Amino acid sequence: MMQRSMIYGFPEAVLDAGEERTVSIELKEPFRPEKLVLIGRMNEIRGHFKVKRSRLPLLNRDDVVAYSRVYKCRRGKKIWFRKGKTTVEFLGTNEHKSFVRKYLSSSVVYNDVDPLDYIILRNMFCDKEVAMASTDGIPAQCFSSESYGNALSLPTSEVSLSLRLKNEGDIRVSVYASFTGRGWSV
Repeated sequence: MMQRSMIYGFPEAVLDAGEERTVSIELKEPFRPEKLVLIGRMNEIRGHFKVKRSRLPLLNRDDVVAYSRVYKCRRGKKIWFRKGKTTVEFLGTNEHKSFVRKYLSSSVVYNDVDPLDYIILRNMFCDKEVAMASTDGIPAQCFSSESYGNALSLPTSEVSLSLRLKNEGDIRVSVYASFTGRGWSV
């Protein structure tokens, strides 16, 4: 028997708001999973603006228009571009009034919402054996492609691998999953 590195990819799991689903794959030979990678995708763009060093709350991207002007500067033959101040136009809500203010460009930060923020990994199954002790689940963000330290100690599987995922958000999210690990072939 020869040991080699292998990757198994799961089919796409489309989870509606509040839905819980199990995705599984059939194995061709014995496989020991070592790392799980999850990637999420959603059609709607969600996020918020944060103005550093201010008392403003997080501003929803649907209520804000933020833009900067770029100026062309010239000194002799040398040409460069300089970014001016960022203008933030906030459309008022019931709690806050509308305003238009200018900030330094470095002070206005946009943070987008990762689709995996809505997903919980409820459980993993190696063959029919439960691989997670916790029944509450783990946030899927722990297994995103940006996290490096999620080495798993899972048993060797010979028949199938399964993941139980739950969408706790209010939007449809597609989840792509893959396991990397060691496989044995004859």
